Amino acid sequence: TTEIYTLSLHDALPISKFDIEIGRDNIPPFLFHIAMENDYDNIRDIGLVPQSNSTMFSYDTRVYFSDTINEIFSLASSFVKEEDKLVKSKESQEGEANKNFVIFKLRLRDETFPIRLFKDPNSEHGYYTMENISPYTLRPYMKIELDDNGVIIKKENL
Repeated sequence: TTEIYTLSLHDALPISKFDIEIGRDNIPPFLFHIAMENDYDNIRDIGLVPQSNSTMFSYDTRVYFSDTINEIFSLASSFVKEEDKLVKSKESQEGEANKNFVIFKLRLRDETFPIRLFKDPNSEHGYYTMENISPYTLRPYMKIELDDNGVIIKKENL
């Protein structure tokens, strides 16, 4: 006999033993995501895609979030400091570290919200997904600009 199985996208995602899925009852009401400002229009048009080639996060096959805005600020600061070191260490001084970011707010307390969310073991307030995030569930929250030392010098609510 032939058995037919129907698999959803969720079933096809590679999950490791270290991925701790968050149950619907433990999902925070909203999460924050940070991206470079030059990615703003693309995110607004297509949403967040795990295969983004982002250099901000450890795994480019995941979309990362935090449930606190302060952790997002710290991430931006760390990224600017690292990028600044890379730019200064290159022979060509044409480049400049990206110091402008946009923060998105993702609302999660909708019963129809279909993504699987996992706890990031490297961050107390961090979460991630390996699924696409629709642009309709993201809201631009804030733009920030940092100086060469990773200090926020400008915040603009969106």
